[in-house]
Amino acid sequence: MGTGNSGYEISGTAGAADAGYTGGTRSHHSMADNKGALTSKYPITNGYFGSKGSTSNVRRIESDNPISTAADFYGKAAKGGIEKPMPNGKGVMTCLSDGTIITMRRISSSDGSPAVDINISKSNDPAGIKRQKIHFLRRRNEGD
Repeated sequence: MGTGNSGYEISGTAGAADAGYTGGTRSHHSMADNKGALTSKYPITNGYFGSKGSTSNVRRIESDNPISTAADFYGKAAKGGIEKPMPNGKGVMTCLSDGTIITMRRISSSDGSPAVDINISKSNDPAGIKRQKIHFLRRRNEGD
């Protein structure tokens, strides 16, 4: 695993400097290339991952370790992309070959949770995935 400039681990970026693309791939991936790895672990319904948040394009995925889960999701979504730090220094962003932009922030401005944004507004083939912001939240235990 590699470490982005944001100071947290991002799965799937090992070897990116050698190959030029995240995940050590030697080709520029699209969202269609990465969809299978994402949907095998993170169920998708009508183009959206997780459960509905405050609006239809804000989603929630709960886990025991939100930072690790967000990094895993980002690694799968961003594999084979070109990654760079966000201009504000608060995370990383990856551009896929189809124009999809994936961003990951360890701390979102809205609620402080890790968040991954999938921006398909410039994508020529989003593979059925819709534009969304996914917050990764700690799973609540029964009795909490």
